[in-house]
Amino acid sequence: MECGQSVATFFSGFNSPGNPPSGINTSSPSVAVVDNRIPGAVVPDPGAGPTQWNAANFTNAAGPSQDQWIAKNLGQVFGVCLDNANPPN
Repeated sequence: MECGQSVATFFSGFNSPGNPPSGINTSSPSVAVVDNRIPGAVVPDPGAGPTQWNAANFTNAAGPSQDQWIAKNLGQVFGVCLDNANPPN
């Protein structure tokens, strides 16, 4: 984690979207690190109103299967606690 990044937790979804009896999708992420910093290529124009961009996010999807941040490994995550280390753990 770096200053300007956030941790987002969310429901991993159902196997068939909108169909709870289909069961919970355990292969979908339930945690992500989101980079909320303004990308270097985006220069906000104060007179143009809000600037929007797709924030990069990381779910460890490319890591070994046992380390991915999916519901199968972590369950449904409802909150995250970070310590005051630099960078936070």
